[in-house]
Amino acid sequence: MNFSIEYRHYLKLQYLPKEYFCRNLNSIDFNEICITSSIKLILDEDPTSNGSFSNEDSVEVEIIKAEGEKCERCWTVLEEVSSNKNNLCNRCEDVWKSFQQ
Repeated sequence: MNFSIEYRHYLKLQYLPKEYFCRNLNSIDFNEICITSSIKLILDEDPTSNGSFSNEDSVEVEIIKAEGEKCERCWTVLEEVSSNKNNLCNRCEDVWKSFQQ
C-alpha cells in the first residue's frame, strides 16, 4: 500500500440500530477524515445470514485498490477523472470553474 488516497475501503458493521446508522454514520464524510478515495459503510442487518461475523466481531474491513485516475488537484482516485479534460474530479472541477469566473 503506497498512499491511503489510492484505495477504496468497505466497512461492514453489525449490531447497530438502523436509525443510528442512517442518521449518524452516513452524515460523516469518512473519505476526508481517513484521507481515502472512497469509504462505503454497509450495515449488516442480518449478520447470521452469511456467517461472516462471529459473536465477538462487529466490524469487517475490506481495502482494495481504487479504480480510476488520480485527480490532479486533490489526488483522489476516481473513475470520473478519466473523462475530465482537466484530469480533475467533479468536486475539484467545480472549484476550478469558480475561479474562472
